[in-house]
Amino acid sequence: MKKSVPFEVFGANQFIYFDINRLMRLEQLLGKSITHIVAMHDITIDFLVKSLMVGLSHHSRDNAAQWTDKLKKFFDDGGSIEELAEPILLAIIGSGIFGKIEADDDKEKDDEKNASETAGQSE
Repeated sequence: MKKSVPFEVFGANQFIYFDINRLMRLEQLLGKSITHIVAMHDITIDFLVKSLMVGLSHHSRDNAAQWTDKLKKFFDDGGSIEELAEPILLAIIGSGIFGKIEADDDKEKDDEKNASETAGQSE
């Protein structure tokens, strides 16, 4: 499973994604497991730089120093760490390594269906 996530912070029509090869590369660069990072919410500048470098490599071949400069400008312009971390984490989860995660819309539809079936049975 590979789910891309829109990511237009550094360019129009861009998206970020991770697959097994990209996640292995990210773990090698960080020296930590992806599960540790997600579980501990270990969102550091180093994590952001290396995640962007790997997850957006199909759009940009920028190195860590170039991504650091982009982040500096982003933060200087008022950007927040959450604006970057959320889509990165969504893309990591979208890789499928944590299993199939039901979309919120699908879950809501199932909850509504179950509620209506339950209401019909009690009448």
